[in-house]
Amino acid sequence: MKRRWSPLVTLTLLVGCSAPAAPSAPAAPSAPAIPSAPAAPSEAAPKPVSCTSGQLTFGTRSAAALLTGVTPVLEANAKGMTFDEHYAEINTRTAGVRAGAEVPAEDVYRQLAAKYADKLRPLVEYGTVHHLPIGDSVTFGGTGRFVGYDWIRTVDVPFSYTCGGTTSRGVVTSWEAGGQGGLLNCGEPDVDASDDAVAMMRQVRTLRCDEG
Repeated sequence: MKRRWSPLVTLTLLVGCSAPAAPSAPAAPSAPAIPSAPAAPSEAAPKPVSCTSGQLTFGTRSAAALLTGVTPVLEANAKGMTFDEHYAEINTRTAGVRAGAEVPAEDVYRQLAAKYADKLRPLVEYGTVHHLPIGDSVTFGGTGRFVGYDWIRTVDVPFSYTCGGTTSRGVVTSWEAGGQGGLLNCGEPDVDASDDAVAMMRQVRTLRCDEG
């Protein structure tokens, strides 16, 4: 508990029969205050404005598997055991555009997403930040050491944007909508294949199964 201390004020009373003091001369009137000049308004730096109605050209896309999270090793010592899956984040990503302010980033992203969805799979919306699953649980029908994992298929596409006689370059960064996930049995042998799902399982095995 904090205590508050109040200062002690001592009043001194002067008692005596001295003669009354002579009246003081009236004070000279003070000079009127000169108002200060108003401060000049500060000029804010102009914000860059994107150039619209330009020509947009996309380059070759680059796709890859990205491991985003893994659980601790789940030790199922009996059949029918249920575990909550608490993921540790390994990687994350934000859907957007890396380019200068003169590029209309959101419009560029939406044009790519429309082209990509027509040929392959839909992309996540502009500005989306990847988050790991929350509140998942798993029940095992057998025994063993298991690891849950989550991954996404990333998409990076370079582009050029010409507007007003200037050409700018940038990259769209995104991933395919609908995350991937799985459950790895540490006791099973490695799969001899080279697709993305197998590559993710090998990373999980190295991160978790090989810890002990």
